[in-house]
Amino acid sequence: ITNLNYNSDKKNEFVVYQGASLTITNTFSPNADFENYGTLKVGALNLNSNSDFENVGSFEVTSNNPTTINGEVDNVGSFTTNGNLTINGGAKFKNECTASINGDLQVNNDFETKYGAYTNVTGKITINGSGELKTKDGSLVTANELHLNGEIDGDGSTSMVKIAAAT
Repeated sequence: ITNLNYNSDKKNEFVVYQGASLTITNTFSPNADFENYGTLKVGALNLNSNSDFENVGSFEVTSNNPTTINGEVDNVGSFTTNGNLTINGGAKFKNECTASINGDLQVNNDFETKYGAYTNVTGKITINGSGELKTKDGSLVTANELHLNGEIDGDGSTSMVKIAAAT
């Protein structure tokens, strides 16, 4: 699909089922909930504040376009961006499996990683004012650089945040 407008209320359902795949070559900017159990690839993602995205399968932003999260993401599969990822105020990102950010991660609200999940950021992590990186129960976060203006909070069993250089 080249373009897909998904501006609906929460009564409708958008699901990529297990074994299925969907590629959207341009920006996907949903205004409602959607779920991925298969393979979903998009040129860019702008998740609006009315959207909840549940990823159980494989999700990838195929270009180096920035990914913006204004709603909620619950990742229990593989989540990959090939550019920067921004978690805006009011947004939440929960990683319970693998998140690969091939760029920078900017956290302006909640980024939570738990239950042995792995988050790899090839660039820098910037945690701003009300932003919080929450680690829980054996999770691992790696990045090349850290700019900490907010909080990092650990809970449960030992987790690790590994930074190549901190500023």
